[in-house]
Amino acid sequence: MKKALYIFLGTVMIAGCATKKGFEAMQAYNYFEAKEKLEKVVQRDSTLASFALAALYSRGDNPFTDLDKAYLMVNTAINAYVDLEPKTILEYKENYDYSIDSLRSLRADINEKYFLKVQEENTIARYNYYINTHTESKYVDSAVFLRDQLAYIIAKADDSNKGYQEFLSKYPTSVFADEIQRDYFRTQFSENTKEGTVEAFHKFSLSYPNSPYRKYAQDQVYELSIPNHSIEEYAQFVSRYSNHPRVNEAWMKLYKLSTVDYSKTSIEKFKKKYPAFPFGDKVEKELALVEEDLLPIQIDGKYGYMDSKGSLVVEAQFLSAGFFKEGMAIVEKDGLYGYIDKTGVQVADYVFDDAYDFVNGRAVVEMNGKMGMIDRTGEMVIPTIFEDLGPFMEGMCYGKKEGQLYGYYDAFGSTLLDPIYQEAYSFNDGVAKVTENGKVGYIYKDGTYYLQPRYEDLIWLSDEVLKAKKYGYQKLVDVNYDEVILEPLDEIGVLSSNRILFMKNGKIGYVDARGNMIIDAQTFDVFDNAQELAEFRNNYARINQAGKYGMIDSLGKVVIPAVFSYIGDYGKLIAITKGNGWGYTNLTTRLIIPYQYEYAESFRSGIGIVQQNSKYGAINEMGEFVIPAEYMDIRYLTDELLVVNQNNRMGIINVKGEVVVPPIYHRIKQQDEDLFILYAGETFSYYQISTNRFISIQ
Repeated sequence: MKKALYIFLGTVMIAGCATKKGFEAMQAYNYFEAKEKLEKVVQRDSTLASFALAALYSRGDNPFTDLDKAYLMVNTAINAYVDLEPKTILEYKENYDYSIDSLRSLRADINEKYFLKVQEENTIARYNYYINTHTESKYVDSAVFLRDQLAYIIAKADDSNKGYQEFLSKYPTSVFADEIQRDYFRTQFSENTKEGTVEAFHKFSLSYPNSPYRKYAQDQVYELSIPNHSIEEYAQFVSRYSNHPRVNEAWMKLYKLSTVDYSKTSIEKFKKKYPAFPFGDKVEKELALVEEDLLPIQIDGKYGYMDSKGSLVVEAQFLSAGFFKEGMAIVEKDGLYGYIDKTGVQVADYVFDDAYDFVNGRAVVEMNGKMGMIDRTGEMVIPTIFEDLGPFMEGMCYGKKEGQLYGYYDAFGSTLLDPIYQEAYSFNDGVAKVTENGKVGYIYKDGTYYLQPRYEDLIWLSDEVLKAKKYGYQKLVDVNYDEVILEPLDEIGVLSSNRILFMKNGKIGYVDARGNMIIDAQTFDVFDNAQELAEFRNNYARINQAGKYGMIDSLGKVVIPAVFSYIGDYGKLIAITKGNGWGYTNLTTRLIIPYQYEYAESFRSGIGIVQQNSKYGAINEMGEFVIPAEYMDIRYLTDELLVVNQNNRMGIINVKGEVVVPPIYHRIKQQDEDLFILYAGETFSYYQISTNRFISIQ
């Protein structure tokens, strides 16, 4: 205020009487008279009088306060000031401290007052007016921010694509532009795809190629087109959306699902049905490999795959590698498991803590202690939400979720049978074993009971007879739950040569596969390991009476009297001993080969394994060694092949004594009926029976 008085005092002295009277009127708070006097002076001296009027209009204690006029007057004064003669400017400065700085100071004061007023009104229009007219104000940037902030709040409240678009067109350099731009794209996407249909997402992806939501829209087209991941859905997708960025992925999934049995026939059928398949070279490669058993091989500590000729097919790059099942193999990288196909293409990422072989086009996988299931395309068709999950068998699988019991689920994890079972097993021939309320039964696929849960356990022995357990005892029951043998039994064996062994009160008896009593448990004694050793083999079984062993036929007739300390299984020649060496007899009970061996096994495939001088060999029916007694152990692999141990090294010989695999390996493992794995230290190779050859990497 003191500064204002000083300025006005200077104005009085310079502008003359009219200005003086105007000032006096202001001092007397007669603002109307002051205003009248000063406005007259403006015509003669625009600099000083305009400045005085600017000060007057900017005051808030008069009834005609007008910041717009104050701003106009101060700018008029400033514009006129710059036209003054240098002499006058100097005089004003020396005598009255009246200068351009004084004018600018007043204008800054007016700008500040005006900005406060605009803030109170808080409208976009007023902020724009201030920004456009008060261009030199130090508050312009603040006004821009407050205007943009207000526009931002309004746009966010409306939350429409049109509103965001208007904001961006008006305020492209706003500090809020980036966020509004994101909202613009978001609402553009949501408003154009609100129907949530494949068509809407597809149209969006074509109409807005620069939208960051385009890929998501394209993914939605893909995902919504294949809700069930079926062959039909993938086929329709590749036909309808041939230019879609994921069409090749869809093609591969169509191929994998169409060849779920991984046979030459199914691959050729696919090739013929879908000539537009973009990966024809893959089809040709898989046709060449489909009937080829690719074998895991180790090179420099890493695993890959070779063909039956020993040629490397898949580069050695894995920490471990399993055998191919249904054209897929489990492989390991960085401690996690994934799947590859026979061409070496990764089908499922290395994200699983554990993984299982494919069964009927599905494989169980485990992540973070939970189990789920993938299909042949690597798609997670059942999420990892199960504590236990069985293989996909006969159109369903058993599963147990946290806090629930076992239920049954379809190929995509939808519930088929409610989780009401304490235990559950896979379906086989249309029925599955379950446990409910501590009792075991068998159910059909609709959940109805084939066999009611009445026993603690139930095990099929034949199509008509089951082994049941109740109160700790075992009994034989038929499919109608009629007890085949009424009394509780001590043990029950398996079905062998149409006979089921049972034990009762220290005696052994037999029933047939239908439960008919064949040999009652009255005559023959129980002995060590009798549940296995007294089974019928080739329609004969060994028996024990009073501590001595003999043999009976399938009707219970004693064919070899129980006079031996021990007796072997039935064979053309049967191993026997009376305590001092082993020899051989036949059903005539004549001693065919004298007691001369430390141990003997009954004849099989024309030879008998014997022990002599603590070493094992094999003899023919004449007692001649066809396999010299030079091995630490001999055991059958098949009817024609035996594995031998010589100096703690393993090999394979045939029943003629011919060396098939030299005894140089640390371990021999039978992979299947035709293939053996030969381990030598940290390396391994293979022997194939059908081709009689070794397979190793070339």
